[in-house]
Order: sequence, then structure tokens, then C-alpha cells
Amino acid sequence: MLPTLFFFTTLAVLVSIFVIWKQAKEKLYSESELFDTIIFMILAAIGGARMSYILIHFNEFSFHLLRWIAFWVTPGFYLFGGAVGILFVLWYQSRQRRDLKFWEMVDFVGFAFWIGAIIGLFGGFLAGSEAGIVSGVSAATHPVTLYKLLVLLAFLSPYVAFRNGHQREDWFHKTPGSVGLSIALLFAVTVVFVDFFKERVLYYRLSLDQWVSLVIGITSFVVLYYRLGRNPNRDITSISRLLKKLKRTA
Repeated sequence: MLPTLFFFTTLAVLVSIFVIWKQAKEKLYSESELFDTIIFMILAAIGGARMSYILIHFNEFSFHLLRWIAFWVTPGFYLFGGAVGILFVLWYQSRQRRDLKFWEMVDFVGFAFWIGAIIGLFGGFLAGSEAGIVSGVSAATHPVTLYKLLVLLAFLSPYVAFRNGHQREDWFHKTPGSVGLSIALLFAVTVVFVDFFKERVLYYRLSLDQWVSLVIGITSFVVLYYRLGRNPNRDITSISRLLKKLKRTA
């Protein structure tokens, strides 16, 4: 039998590809463009995830190229490196093909990642892939993977209801990139907080995953803020007026 984690990871990838394909077809993307882009994304995700893992654990790999390639002998992939690879492909393809819109594809990939992450985390929970620290309440360890899974599930149901109720024609969905950036922000915040319950190697009080997630979260928030047409000066003025009003009524 296939290992549990391998099975669910493969299932997550296949479901994610299907979700991307379905969303893109609804927007009338051509099958040839989609096929090429998805194939490039898969290759870039594998390459980016593998190379970033090698860089992080370079002392284990050194310059032994066979170890780099033979992931079945020396396994290891880094999720965030794969995400960078996918974003690069989307950026490149959007410049080469006018019909392929970068931010629209970011939304497709973001939602597909959300669904795939839930499947992958469920498999990780069953396989016990992430070691949590011992709870102060009981002798049991924190089920870190389960925490992440529950957070993603908790936000998925109301989002799907909102998405279906408005047929993606509301102010939020009419801004390309808003879905993908929001999902990136949600996942980043989840990792930053939940990983405090995980066994970690610390770099200035945070793990590498937490630092990377912090950068992703801040970047996603700032880009989303401006893409939604917000203005810092106008918002600061509005908040200041609101505070003054509350102060007068207090």
C-alpha cells in the first residue's frame, strides 16, 4: 500500500489541478494555454520546492548532484519554494500570452491551493507528519497539522457560501488577485501562530517557516490593500474622525 502522506499529497495535487482547470475554463481560457501553463507550473513547483529545500539543508546535500535529483533517496521539498516557482510561471506566461491574466490566475491557483492544502493537511494529520510540543495541560503533543486543517476548514465554508451567493460578481471578486492574496494572507497568519505549538529550530525567536510566512503575510496584505483601491491618507483620516466621534460620545 502507498504511504498515507504520499497518497493524500498526490490527491491534493490532482484535485488542485482540476480546480484550476475548471475555474479557468469558466473564464473561457483556451485549452492549449491552460495545458501549457499547468505543465509549467507543475515543473516549476517541483523544481522550486526541491531547490529551496536543498539550499536550506545544503550541509546534507553539498554539491552531490545525484542527491539533488534523487528525491526518492534523499527526500525533501519546501512548500514556499514551490509557490515562488508557480508565481514565476504565471508572471512569465502572462507576459507571453495576452489572454492569460496574471492576477486572475493567482485567484485560480490560490483557491485551488486552499482545497489542496486541506486534503494534504488531512493526510498529514493521519500520518502524524508534524511533531507538536507537549501540551501544558496534558502529556499529549499538540496536533499542529489538525490545527491548521481546522483553521482552513473554518474559513472555507463561509467563503464558499459568500462566493456562490454573489456568483463572484461582488466588489471583492471583481478585483483580480483579491482571492489569491487573501488566501495567502490566511495561510501565512495560520502558520505564524500555529507553529508556536510545533517543535522548531529558532532564528531570532521564530522558525524559518514563521519568518517566511510573516513576509508573505505582510506582502499579501499590502498588495491586497492597494489592489482594492484603498488610500492610506483617506483611511487614516476616516479612522481619526471615527475616534474623535467615539471620544465625544463617550
